[in-house]
Amino acid sequence: MKFKLLVNRLLLASSVVMFTTPALAKPMPELQLSHTMTPLLAQSSTNDTTPTNQAVEVTQVQVNQTAQGTEVILVTANSDKLQVSAKKEGNSYIADITNAQLRLSDGGEFKQSQPVKGIAEISVANVDSNSIRLTVAGEASPLTVELFDSDEGLVFGVSVDTSTAQQPTPETPTEPQQKPPVTDTNSGTNSSQILPITQVQVNKTEQGIEVILVVANSDKIQVSAKKESNSFVINIPNTQLSLPKGQEFQKLKPLAGIAEVKVVNVDANSTRLTVTGEASAPKVELFDSDEGLVFEVSGAGK
Repeated sequence: MKFKLLVNRLLLASSVVMFTTPALAKPMPELQLSHTMTPLLAQSSTNDTTPTNQAVEVTQVQVNQTAQGTEVILVTANSDKLQVSAKKEGNSYIADITNAQLRLSDGGEFKQSQPVKGIAEISVANVDSNSIRLTVAGEASPLTVELFDSDEGLVFGVSVDTSTAQQPTPETPTEPQQKPPVTDTNSGTNSSQILPITQVQVNKTEQGIEVILVVANSDKIQVSAKKESNSFVINIPNTQLSLPKGQEFQKLKPLAGIAEVKVVNVDANSTRLTVTGEASAPKVELFDSDEGLVFEVSGAGK
């Protein structure tokens, strides 16, 4: 009886083997899938080279003044995928950025003349369908430029030779007291001369608003800016807010996305402009005009 049961089990096992063997044999033609895998591998390998054809978009160019000079921010996602090669030609710093395309809202190039003393022009333009070029031209001497990577995009920190940049200042005919500081004493006299800000204007523009600090000889003012949380803070030395009633300036919600614009005296030698966004820090650009200092503010992102 045990022998018969053992024989039946062996027969059953052999039948299983007989059934499973053809079952394994049938899928063998599916090994041809390895041929269909070849183009997939080919696609993955070409994908390693296609990023040169799939350019990263630079959607905005920001120019902000700093204590050393200015910073140029090329706003883009995936900035770590960009390749930058830089060189100097005369007084110009030229950075070629491959695998990128300039895509501004107006569809044009970016250009800003004399954003700060010592810099003649900053321009950004497409070179071809796969690269863009940033050019920073110095007025009298080459500039020192450092490249940083941030969450916003590529940041170029531009340092200006202040001794070279401030030489034209004493030539202003409306400031005879500034002529002696052509020498090394220039910085000392500038710090003792306070320029009054007599009015603050907030006007709406197509991009957002402009804040005008009405002040004479605004070209003599050095501005430093920084971001603090949702606020863009600009410190303006050698100035004093001198409104008719001696009050501070404050305007709430001048534009959707902007919570407050405020101008106050920090001490007896400087004022501070603060533009606070509702959800994030606004984008601010500084321009010099006959009226005074003009800050172009784009509404903060929501």
